[in-house]
Amino acid sequence: MREAIGGAWILSLVVVFILIFAAYLAISINYSKAFHIKDAVVSIIEKNEGHCGADASDGSRALIAEYLAAEGYRVFGNCRGDEEVHLAESTNPGRGMYCLERVETTQTHWPTRPSPTLIPPDQRVSTGYYRITLFFRFDLPLLGNILTFRVPGETGMITHFPAANC
Repeated sequence: MREAIGGAWILSLVVVFILIFAAYLAISINYSKAFHIKDAVVSIIEKNEGHCGADASDGSRALIAEYLAAEGYRVFGNCRGDEEVHLAESTNPGRGMYCLERVETTQTHWPTRPSPTLIPPDQRVSTGYYRITLFFRFDLPLLGNILTFRVPGETGMITHFPAANC
């Protein structure tokens, strides 16, 4: 009897470790897919030098929507107050497929060596970058959506930064 109880205890311990390993594997695969999608969205914004073209079929917003649909990305998350909500359902405000924040700066110095030189005020250009956040969720078949994680990223510096309502 003692050996049967010991065997059942070891079997339950093995099952628990297999479940932990499967959960770790599922999380890492979903997280890497979310990072891959985030990197592609950042590349689209950088290639088009901004996040414009809401009505045009060739703008970066349309390209992002096509890419997310092609990848089967259907994760919604809550955007923070200073982020714009994109590709959202209108019935749930503040919730979207990705969040975008504009960070606008002005280039005041040419990056020359050994010391940067000052740009005259009439020749300064608007520069900036975008902070983008996508989401991934830990979803189990019987339990449903357990957790939703944020996957943040930033574009490179964009010269001639487009207007907010482009």
